[in-house]
Amino acid sequence: MHSRSRNLGRIVQGINIAQLNLSTLMNRILDPMGLNTSQLTVLAHFSNQPNKTRTITSIVKAVDMNQPTVTKIVAYLMNQGWLSGISDPSDARKKLLSITPQGLGLVIEAYGHLTPAIDQAFVSLDDEQVELLLNSLSQLKHVDH
Repeated sequence: MHSRSRNLGRIVQGINIAQLNLSTLMNRILDPMGLNTSQLTVLAHFSNQPNKTRTITSIVKAVDMNQPTVTKIVAYLMNQGWLSGISDPSDARKKLLSITPQGLGLVIEAYGHLTPAIDQAFVSLDDEQVELLLNSLSQLKHVDH
């Protein structure tokens, strides 16, 4: 019988390996579209409510990335024409960002390519196992970094 600590270590190792494998798969699919997983995460955040504007600060909180990373991603997405920005009338130092129709189309295209690959990656799990995994992962406590 394994100790709890040893089992938890094995779980963390398994999660890390699965995350690396999925990230590699996703980036291979996204690369021809000019995206990586971090950029898609930011762009997809806008697609949930495409008519809503956001600031860098609100994106940082929503996607759990640091401010310099989000700023760099937003600059790239704006340069590609997938996000647009206007100065905030109440504070000219801030930009109000929104997704463009091209950006929204890219999110839809990206998920259209990713969904079958992700389904295939989890093909060995039945629906009950997927639910169990989802519930188990959602119960993990957030670790401050």
